[in-house]
Amino acid sequence: RSLGARRVTRLRGPALHVGPSALAKSPPSANHCAVTDNVDSHGFDSEGYDEDGFDAEGWNRHDIHRSTGTRYGPDRFTRNGFNTQHIHRETGTIWGPDDRDQWGWDRDGRDRQGFNHDGWNVAGIHRETGTRFGPDGWSLAMIHQQTGTRYGPGGYDYSGRDKDGFDRDGWNADGIHRDTGTKYGPDGFDRTGKFHSHVYGR
Repeated sequence: RSLGARRVTRLRGPALHVGPSALAKSPPSANHCAVTDNVDSHGFDSEGYDEDGFDAEGWNRHDIHRSTGTRYGPDRFTRNGFNTQHIHRETGTIWGPDDRDQWGWDRDGRDRQGFNHDGWNVAGIHRETGTRFGPDGWSLAMIHQQTGTRYGPGGYDYSGRDKDGFDRDGWNADGIHRDTGTKYGPDGFDRTGKFHSHVYGR
């Protein structure tokens, strides 16, 4: 059958005109031409990339341009139209025509799948787990998966405080220590780590 739109790629040696019958006889050799199927008459595959992995505009699958070897083309814009100052060529703003920035975030801080920077969508589902609970066991409403309450198995909430408002080191938000009831811990240090010799040992 005819080679049609198939591409002939030279492996080594002089170019040869190889017919279909020759291709069927043996695998490629030193002076044999390998033929790649599913390419058009311009040498692009079904996804629009040539044998070097670049499309007709010079971009590869990793958004690197053939002529510059960077994310920016000869016109100093990225594949999706942003320059080094993150300004889009068509809108003159940080937002592209699709109302998203250079990294694909919309004005509400959500990606194309609807997840925000922390991995949550509007339904309270986390991207990584596909459930109402994130990898750390906490939900968007700050309920722990294991206890079903605002407190995790250790008795501390999402912010790291117990039901009385003390953190794991014994300090509350006002800098008062659980054990002493003062702004000094039992060892004479305050919450900032400063030592107070006059209260040490109290």
